[in-house]
Amino acid sequence: MQIARLDHLVLTVADIARTCDFYTQVLGMAVVTFGEGRTALRFGQQKINLHPADNISGLVAGKPTPGSGDLCFITETPLAEVVAHLARCDVPVVAGPGPRAGAIGTIQSVYIRDPDQNLVVSWSRLFDVLDLENVRRTIVAIDDRFHLVALSSGLAIGACVARRPVGDEQRQQGERNRACAPPCDAP
Repeated sequence: MQIARLDHLVLTVADIARTCDFYTQVLGMAVVTFGEGRTALRFGQQKINLHPADNISGLVAGKPTPGSGDLCFITETPLAEVVAHLARCDVPVVAGPGPRAGAIGTIQSVYIRDPDQNLVVSWSRLFDVLDLENVRRTIVAIDDRFHLVALSSGLAIGACVARRPVGDEQRQQGERNRACAPPCDAP
């Protein structure tokens, strides 16, 4: 068996409304209702299902307890903007910003706590913090316009490259190739 990704996780919380307010206002998640009136927080292709601490039923963890979670999220927002946003939201930073070990290597992180005192980590996007001097790069040509950059951390980054744009068709292809890279200042 090979796990592809995390679909959802569950947090037991003291107050679902207060938790939803925090995760939507501070972390930009969306509240969704599913099943028979159950609540979750959606972000990307994942969600956090919320169980009320005063009404534990069904198939749950062995000791469902508010404040026992330690969650780590990757953000596309630059770290300085994350810290400024947290200050505007009156959310104190518990630790950081600073380097920590992540799933794909050392990256910058900021630690905060949610209303139940779960530890929540926000990691800055990879491109803000990669130490390129210590990264071994291997470029593998896929075709005339696209290369795959494989980093020593195991991460693969696609780079669009137009080779020899000569005529109008090639110039247009070059524009399309440049457009496929995400902007560095995307929120």
